[in-house]
Amino acid sequence: MEIIKMSQNLSELPEIHSYDALEVTAFNIYNNHFSSIPEAIFAMKNLTNLNISVNTITKLPKEIGELSQLKIIDFGHNKMKELPRDFFKLSNLEDYVYLHDNLFEAVPDCFDQLPKIKYLNLSGNQLKQLPKSVGVLSDLQELRLMDNHLDQLPETLKALTNLRELYLKNNQLTSFVFPETLWGKLRVLDLEKNNLVQLGLDFSQLSGLQRLNLRSNQLAKLPAELGKAQQLIELDLRSNHLTELPEEILQLKQLRRLDLRWNHELKRPSWLKELAAQDCVIYY
Repeated sequence: MEIIKMSQNLSELPEIHSYDALEVTAFNIYNNHFSSIPEAIFAMKNLTNLNISVNTITKLPKEIGELSQLKIIDFGHNKMKELPRDFFKLSNLEDYVYLHDNLFEAVPDCFDQLPKIKYLNLSGNQLKQLPKSVGVLSDLQELRLMDNHLDQLPETLKALTNLRELYLKNNQLTSFVFPETLWGKLRVLDLEKNNLVQLGLDFSQLSGLQRLNLRSNQLAKLPAELGKAQQLIELDLRSNHLTELPEEILQLKQLRRLDLRWNHELKRPSWLKELAAQDCVIYY
């Protein structure tokens, strides 16, 4: 086993012929000035961990599919515009797959070929649609989609039964309706800074939800079913158009933080005192 981490400020690899490429299992060129992936990497057939993040790489060559032993990748903070189909030959990817902060406008609908992924980060791109095949990733625990241009999500996401955290901040969603969701293990749902006017979830199935962020949307009301999210600890409702709150929020016995600021038409219900008596800090 050999792990290689290159120093910063490089734009090309130094001579590394002294290393046996087949012995290298982890390679890291994080935070350098590479505009392309060094060809020497493709000779490292036993790589399991590859970090090329924080460079200026513009293209992912098809040879990436030859690194069949890869389990963890970080390709974030580059300038890549296309994800080649050869990328999906990496069927051993099973942990972190970070593709965030690139220039992807679309990605192939081939995620069913990467069934072992647990953490997928596509944030900070220019995606207008999410591939339906993401919903096939039954082992997925964390999905990050912040800072894209998504205005809808595929219904296939409801089948992500092991999902723990879902981040959708700063997209263009107008509704979030998954009435038949199977997200019983979901702990974090972040929908901040969208255009939500409708929230349709079966909160009785979201039995593990602890943090719900709805800040900076267009919500005028909340469903009474919210009171069924019995494990909810933090609820952020800042900067919406709420005029009233469902009294069922009182049923949230684990709630410790409720933020209601910048809902200018909101009438303060008398039962908020009871909620505060349950050790919930309320920001109004």
